Amino acid sequence: MKYLNSKEVASIMGVNVSTIKRWTDSGKLDCYQTVGGHRKFLLSHVKNFLKEKINQKLKVNIIQYLNKGEKELVQRIDRIDYKYLRNYLFQLGLQQGVDSIHDVINSLLIKGEPHYRIYDELILNVLNRIGDLWSNNKLSIEDEHTMTETIRNVMYRIHSEISKNNVKIPKKVVCMTLTNDEHEIPLVMIQSILDEINIPSTNLGPNIPAPEIESKIQVVNPTHLIISSNYVLDTDTFNSAISRLIKFCHKKDIEVLIGGSGNHLLIEENRSTTIELKNMTDLFNYFKVVMES
Repeated sequence: MKYLNSKEVASIMGVNVSTIKRWTDSGKLDCYQTVGGHRKFLLSHVKNFLKEKINQKLKVNIIQYLNKGEKELVQRIDRIDYKYLRNYLFQLGLQQGVDSIHDVINSLLIKGEPHYRIYDELILNVLNRIGDLWSNNKLSIEDEHTMTETIRNVMYRIHSEISKNNVKIPKKVVCMTLTNDEHEIPLVMIQSILDEINIPSTNLGPNIPAPEIESKIQVVNPTHLIISSNYVLDTDTFNSAISRLIKFCHKKDIEVLIGGSGNHLLIEENRSTTIELKNMTDLFNYFKVVMES
């Protein structure tokens, strides 16, 4: 984990070190303090500070955070060049570069890019490329596992760094994947996006049978159920589980949303009684409307 000192944070934000001290002393800017009283910052501290828009005129300079030898990377992040960054992250995945991928994502967040756009334009794109290469025998199973696990670890770290407000929201979400679907990363993305807009969520995890989902719903009592579907072993079994959950949820006035590559296998009856999400942007936009209604 990479730490910054007060001088580096001041350089990133374009302010004096004394200003950083004032912000930390007042509690506006979080940091860790050593036994000797020195301030240590994570980029997530900077990101969360900027998110609160305490000072909207700050001009962020991420070159102070990233490796100064990676001038081109800094320029590409400044331009939000997702095409370049996809290739860059793909190589980092092969190298198990958890810290480096984490730094790139946080740098994009500091530049103002929202989580949902980073996930759609960058992370999911890279994951799809990994899957396509593996299915066409152009990537070994070892490399596929290494890259997926690397991205998974980054997603959990990013999710843990999202600051939440203690605002009570009358909405609750349960998310999971169905039996045989082990794709965990989209669930972490869903939680990150919901956390960002302060909607409580429960992630049941991947590969959950419909009866277990129903049991958990009885306990959590959510307003929405999100089914992430990226692997379908049998279309009939898949639609049968979806139909069962739709009937169960609608009796309890729970809205059912379905997203992922498995959407195209939905039968018309299921498609017409659920809300389809094409990507993480759809998820964000849907719940923004829900929050405003």
